[in-house]
Amino acid sequence: MSSQKSSDKLFDWGFYTLLSIAYIVSLAFIAWYLRHTWTYLTLPAEERPFHPMHSNVKPGGLWGHGFGIVGTAMLIIMHVYSIRKRYKIFRRWGSLKKWLHVHIYLGVTGSLLIMVHSTGKAHGLVALSFWSMVLVFSSGFVGRFFYGAIPRRATGLAFSLDEAEDMSEHWIVGLKRSFARIGDAAAHIGDLESRWDVNRFLNKYVKPLSGVQTLRILNPNGLANLRPIWGLSYRMIREIKEYQSNETTWKYFLKTRKTELRKRSFYLKRTVKTIEKAASLKRKVKRWQSIQSRLYYWHVFHKPLSVIMYIVLFVHVYIAVKFGFVWIF
Repeated sequence: MSSQKSSDKLFDWGFYTLLSIAYIVSLAFIAWYLRHTWTYLTLPAEERPFHPMHSNVKPGGLWGHGFGIVGTAMLIIMHVYSIRKRYKIFRRWGSLKKWLHVHIYLGVTGSLLIMVHSTGKAHGLVALSFWSMVLVFSSGFVGRFFYGAIPRRATGLAFSLDEAEDMSEHWIVGLKRSFARIGDAAAHIGDLESRWDVNRFLNKYVKPLSGVQTLRILNPNGLANLRPIWGLSYRMIREIKEYQSNETTWKYFLKTRKTELRKRSFYLKRTVKTIEKAASLKRKVKRWQSIQSRLYYWHVFHKPLSVIMYIVLFVHVYIAVKFGFVWIF
């Protein structure tokens, strides 16, 4: 089980590293290209044909046409995410969350390449597709916010409101049990919602107990109180009580139990993460109805513009091919 988690973490690290590299390389290349062709792009339309870069940079030129083809391909491929989301047969194709990240990357990069292809000039029917794309591109960032505001499983599928409320209650009950003997901490667990509340709770109840040296100054009752938070075994508590009275024996204990104490420290960090997740989930449940309503209106705005954009885009591609603009093919 642990090896599976390790391989999953390694895969996640590799995926997000590659995605970050793809963003950096793509955006850096587009920025370099815009800088390289800036003298052409800032010219009035009637003066552009006399510029030495015109044959390559224009929408039908070698570079401009190539950007248009790659950008169009990206805008089409990005809808593999929609297929993955809607059809159960494709659920084995990785998590929905990762597909969303790929969808966003292809949408952002593809849209920018289309903008570069247009050289900032769009007229007639193509202008309708171009500005629809700009609006879809912009509204996509709003949709990403709504996506993140809805509680989801690890696969990316959304929880129902009842499922989210049950999970929130389950986490709160577990945390109350862990903090039952830490002052009045348990009484405040259910009230944690904002990040400010969480930070204040951690600073008051968790941070003072997080250092290894804390274990030495506590009496047996104090160690028993910490047991649910640190994940201390009874054997570990007995050893701490045995070695904590003497500096030399305590150093020996820390040296020989370094690995296990590090594991206990990870256990504590996991408790902290559970507190943060419980508060975040509670915020999301509280905003559930308003987010769902806004998400509905976002779809009403986003989807028709997407349809218009693709219809005009395919008409544009068909006409271009019909008139012989086939790039290097």
